[in-house]
Amino acid sequence: MKKLYLFLSIAVVTFLSSCGSVELLRFEQLKPAEISFPDELKNVAIVNNMPKEEHGKLAYLRNTAKEFEGDGASFMQGLADVLAEGNYFNKVVVCDSLLYVLEEDDAPQYHVLKAPQVRQLLGDLDSDMIISVDRLYVRTGIGQVWDNYYGMPFDAVNASYAALVHLYVPTRDKAFMQVTDRDTLQFELDLTLSDAIIAKETSEYAGMRIANKLVPYWCEVQRIYYDGGLAEFRDAGVALRENDLEEAGRLWSNLYEKKKGKNKMHAAFNMALYCEMTDQMDKAVEWLDKAKALVGETNVGDKNTITFYQAALQKRMQELNKLKMQMDRFKGRE
Repeated sequence: MKKLYLFLSIAVVTFLSSCGSVELLRFEQLKPAEISFPDELKNVAIVNNMPKEEHGKLAYLRNTAKEFEGDGASFMQGLADVLAEGNYFNKVVVCDSLLYVLEEDDAPQYHVLKAPQVRQLLGDLDSDMIISVDRLYVRTGIGQVWDNYYGMPFDAVNASYAALVHLYVPTRDKAFMQVTDRDTLQFELDLTLSDAIIAKETSEYAGMRIANKLVPYWCEVQRIYYDGGLAEFRDAGVALRENDLEEAGRLWSNLYEKKKGKNKMHAAFNMALYCEMTDQMDKAVEWLDKAKALVGETNVGDKNTITFYQAALQKRMQELNKLKMQMDRFKGRE
């Protein structure tokens, strides 16, 4: 399976090509969830409230477009796996029973859980909140994916989905929150691909995406740094790529103290990256301000680079404020 991504590296190549010796760095950061829960909400249960649908296991036919329900069990399991691995809640329970009942002559649609049903589930599953996996609508069609190795496009199946989840607590008669997600996956079109595989993998992926809205999660971010010209910059780049962050920071700091002009500015910019990666966000902003003060008015490439990074640092500081609030629930936990 191949997922469509818009890589920052594309923007770096086109937007910053005039900057010269610029390298791309990828590393992981812990991101806050979109939704924050009170500390007393400790145990959650996930239930399958999706209509059951049989998915074809024969090879996917070319030039066809289809619409079908995703796989509720896979959707639920993908969601549960991420929640359990995150260890954010004390307990994550999965209910294997299929709750959705399709009445006679009734088209498949979202069925709400009734208050008595919610209270019974909360009691039976010893949980503080019910996460009801309700719908996963999938639409497929033929597309193409570019293969960098062969330098040519290959046929693929585009699978666009819309996911719907509701959250229930005992103090509310109705769901207190609705969570949705939309995305598109690409599957290589070969003789092994079937509707069943598309439904299963799309559902698992949707579950993981929904989970990232509910609990903090690790995500790859991309940054740039200056690596070239002077031997010290190249040595620092080698240290950074070998995960020796302290050595890279030492070399960049020495360059800032000893050099002038553009090299001094590049060193200050890199020190901002070092401070971000070592969770010294206030110092990262200070270093970037130093770099900005050293940029000449005619150096458009470097000015754009700094502006780009300033926006990224501001966003990260906002994330950290929210993340700190969400992670406070772990204080005092043994």
